[in-house]
Amino acid sequence: MNSEMLREPSSKRTKEVTDEIIELLPIPKARIYPWISLGLHHHTLGNMTYKCNECGAMMWLDERINKSVKLPVFSICYAKGKVILPFLQELPLPLNILLTETDPRSCTFRQNIRIYNSALSFTSIEAKIDQQITSTS
Repeated sequence: MNSEMLREPSSKRTKEVTDEIIELLPIPKARIYPWISLGLHHHTLGNMTYKCNECGAMMWLDERINKSVKLPVFSICYAKGKVILPFLQELPLPLNILLTETDPRSCTFRQNIRIYNSALSFTSIEAKIDQQITSTS
């Protein structure tokens, strides 16, 4: 490649040529999937399709304490009776509507729910600010 191609695209044609070059460059798999170069393999637990008979928590089959696939027994969710989990509260009505209705707004909300969660995930962090460190005087 010459220096002409490496410059910032100043015209529509230059941008088109630059885009074509970028499309032709192969990306090594180790860059796309960094764990491959470490000898690691993708693993998934699948869906949480099993329910604990004691507390009702949704579990993965691999979390069972017995070998049975048909009647799995779970205990990590309630620590064999040492922990009593409270029942979940009803969702606030606006959130319940967004999660259950089929109108366009609700569908859009469900399609973007992970984006909203990521955007708001740090909004409820509690912090104690040390005034001795942060004071400017």
